[in-house]
Amino acid sequence: AKCPRDFVEAPSQMLENWCWQKEVLQRLSKHHETSESLPDAMLQSMLRAKHVNVAISSLRQIYLSRLDLTIHGADPPKDAAGLQDLVDQLRPKISLLANPSRNNMLRSFGHLMNQYSASYYGYMWAEVLS
Repeated sequence: AKCPRDFVEAPSQMLENWCWQKEVLQRLSKHHETSESLPDAMLQSMLRAKHVNVAISSLRQIYLSRLDLTIHGADPPKDAAGLQDLVDQLRPKISLLANPSRNNMLRSFGHLMNQYSASYYGYMWAEVLS
């Protein structure tokens, strides 16, 4: 993307928010055979359910952002044990969910070592901007 790294997710977040407006959902949704729009009751149910667990999701994003910034910061963990200690400390402190014993999701957190290095917070920043 040809924009600042901490803005790169904002346009897609803005589009997602736009798509969740009732009028837009009505226009975008059609039955595959009848072309009828979503029934209003179903549409209202979807809109009410959109924010279920948003707090837990936000805490997870804050946890991952902090983890990313710590690993790429001035005093990162020195070895695998230090990384595990960091995960074990930060996850329950920020996300309010205990980290299962020996669970280290860093092995599958691809954003840590690609162009997002120290910029994962951009996902939360996109929510603010949108």
